[in-house]
Order: sequence, then structure tokens, then C-alpha cells
Amino acid sequence: MSTNFNPEEYYVIRVDYSSEHIPMLAWGETSSRKFLKAEKITDMETPLKIEFDDPVPKKPLMNDILELGSSYAISEKLKQLLEKADLINLQYFPATILKTKKAVITGNYIQHGRNVIPAVDKNNYEGSAVEDEKIFEIEGFTLDADLLNKIPLHDRLFFHLAENRADTIIHQNIVDE
Repeated sequence: MSTNFNPEEYYVIRVDYSSEHIPMLAWGETSSRKFLKAEKITDMETPLKIEFDDPVPKKPLMNDILELGSSYAISEKLKQLLEKADLINLQYFPATILKTKKAVITGNYIQHGRNVIPAVDKNNYEGSAVEDEKIFEIEGFTLDADLLNKIPLHDRLFFHLAENRADTIIHQNIVDE
């Protein structure tokens, strides 16, 4: 893989909710406020407590990655893969997922990404109006090649878009692992 920016080497992480078995997650007893900013979290009681959001699947299928606001609940397998890549500005917090009032699912982590890059080409996107260089709803976009070529490849292997932190970009090097 080249260290120069190649748009074909990047993917947007999205959870496919077309299956009725993929659960949606919601913050349970844990407050999500600390996860809204791209800052290091130092005082978080673990394990974090999250829960299934409505509608709760009868037979939930736990993927390696599930959305939780602008963060993700990830499996141990995916956590190990990301740690192996030695990515910058990622934190992992053990989490339990409340399945029912008595049943919990363990072995998951909340991934908190602090690597935020304003990488959307402001001249080539579909979405709501740009206000103060921030795009709030992005429907389609092109990454800014000039900007990303200035950033070392390792620092752009996995990042959140500054224009919409819910959109996370991952490089082919990580996907291939």
C-alpha cells in the first residue's frame, strides 16, 4: 500500500441494521457526555453499562462492531486487532451490555476515538449547509486528498471525521488484518 492518499483504500464504518437480529445500543447507567468530545477520558468507572435499545431483537446477533452514538461497542477480537495496529488516540473501556433485566453480555469494549480529522472535501459532499467549516449531516462525501497527503499514513489509518464524528474512516491496511 502506498503512503500517498488513495481514496480506494478507505472505508466508512457503518453497521448494517437491515437484519432484525442486529441490536441497536443505548447508553444505560453510563453517561455518554465524556464520549462526545475528542479528549482523553481518565476517570471512568468500568465496566461501562450499556443496553439494547428498542426494538430489542429476540435473538440478537453480536457483530464485532455495533454503533453507540459517536462511539462503538467492539468485540475482544476487534479490540486486539486495533491494538496490534498501534493506532493513535484510541481508548478501550470494558463494557457489559444489559440484554434483559437479569442477563448481561460481557467481553465487549467501548472504543473511544480521539483521532479526529477535518477530512471532508468541502467542495465535494452531499448534506446540510456548511456552517463555520462544520457539516452536520453528511449523506455523501469525498475525502480531501490534499489534507490527507500531509498526514502520515499511520496517523490516518483509523479516524473520525471532524465534520461528523459518527462517521469513522478505516484504512485498507486495518481491514486486511
